Order: sequence, then structure tokens, then C-alpha cells
Amino acid sequence: MARLHSVYVARGGGRVLYVGSTSRGMTRFHEHAGTQEWWPMMTTTAWHHRQTREAALKTERRLIEQLKPEYNGQSWQGRK
Repeated sequence: MARLHSVYVARGGGRVLYVGSTSRGMTRFHEHAGTQEWWPMMTTTAWHHRQTREAALKTERRLIEQLKPEYNGQSWQGRK
């Protein structure tokens, strides 16, 4: 079975906090719990599922550009 690739958008306080992508589902998402400043502020998430890593990264990049999340660094720009 092919691995599903997901993009998540974390929101809180009427703001977009973070956009990320993973092929490890909720495992990766919950890894942020103990390490990310935005985690305690999050109240909702939206998930976008893609069939390939490339499609997920393209979606992630587009959402970051459109939504301008507060806590995303610029490291995503160089990912392909």
C-alpha cells in the first residue's frame, strides 16, 4: 500500500500558526507538542492528503505562501 502524505494547517486565536507536511500522520504532528511555541495556542487543524511526497510539498509551499503562518521559518523554500 502506498504511503499517504499529509499537509496540516494549525490555527489558533484567529491566526494561522503553522503549516507542515508529513508522511507519518499524527505521529509527526504530535512531536511538535513538546517542542514548538505555537502548539499551546493551537485550537484547530485542517488536513490535506496527497498521494505523493512531491504533491504534499507543493501543497505545503502554496499554503505557506498564501496563508503566511506566523511560526514557519524559511527552510521550506529550498525543499523539492
